[in-house]
Amino acid sequence: MKLILRLVRTAIRSAGVLAEILSLLRERNVLSSKVVWLDSTEVAKRLNVTERTLYTYKNQGLLKPHRIGKRDYYIESEVFPLR
Repeated sequence: MKLILRLVRTAIRSAGVLAEILSLLRERNVLSSKVVWLDSTEVAKRLNVTERTLYTYKNQGLLKPHRIGKRDYYIESEVFPLR
């Protein structure tokens, strides 16, 4: 019974995060265009820097993450002018 309750809570949380993502996408009107979202790990790997360096870039205003749930995501086209 506890397992079922835990699974239901997880499903509800996941649905909430997905609804938040959808809301953000609608807000930014990007559903119709091809926007590639990257998480911090992927951005760090592609820029060949550490995740700590990404944090510094974020604090300096060089990168603007989009908070979805508890994670930061970046739009690929906003990240790669840094190269």
